[in-house]
Amino acid sequence: RKYQVDCEDTILNFITRFPDKHPLAAVPTGAGKTKILGSIAKKYLNRYPDRSVLVLSHVESILAQDIEALMQFFQPNEVSIYSAGLGFKYIEKVTVAGINSIYRKPERFAHFDLVIIDECHTIPTSGQGMYRTLFKTVKAPRIGLTATPFRTGHGFLHKGEGAMFTDLVYDLSSMQSFNR
Repeated sequence: RKYQVDCEDTILNFITRFPDKHPLAAVPTGAGKTKILGSIAKKYLNRYPDRSVLVLSHVESILAQDIEALMQFFQPNEVSIYSAGLGFKYIEKVTVAGINSIYRKPERFAHFDLVIIDECHTIPTSGQGMYRTLFKTVKAPRIGLTATPFRTGHGFLHKGEGAMFTDLVYDLSSMQSFNR
């Protein structure tokens, strides 16, 4: 779909221009975030074949969806899963990982060049937490994907103290988005 391609290209152009920033994209539930995620990883690795991509989430069902989406873009030997809950702990060029399985061993994931976080609205806005612990060591640009870029009690995920993302680069979650 056109909006998926627009989202992918917007994110990739942003991280190319601003490699030290962390973009956020808001796409409604059912609009194909996992397809967008898979395509971003594929396009990124087509541009930079010597690099690697880490995909993170906090729930096994989301990890399973992410791995299924990535398998549409990559060969089986290029994609792995690192999740105690799913019973696999392998690292490949593209690795889908549960944050609770990797945050205590960030040095094993420090070599990744891009991080994509699915359902990033679940990251706590305060405290150290698992994601912040991981990102003390993993310094790669991180892309946040969510259907809800706003949290009650905090505000937008890319604004304010402790924000994990720097810019909302693509937003289909508001009525203003549909008037483009």
